[in-house]
Amino acid sequence: MNTTMLKMRAVCNKTGLSRSKIYELLGEGEFPKPVQIGKRVNLWPDWQVEAWIQDRIAAV
Repeated sequence: MNTTMLKMRAVCNKTGLSRSKIYELLGEGEFPKPVQIGKRVNLWPDWQVEAWIQDRIAAV
């Protein structure tokens, strides 16, 4: 299975959220945790971000 991995900028663009809001939600356990690749690179699987967005839509 091929999974597209997203950098922070792509996650911000996809969700419409700022970096600081994403980090705030991460701290609250309300946003999917990234996969750490190396010491400074965090990536999110596209499907997890998409699922998070769909959950927000369903909750409205």
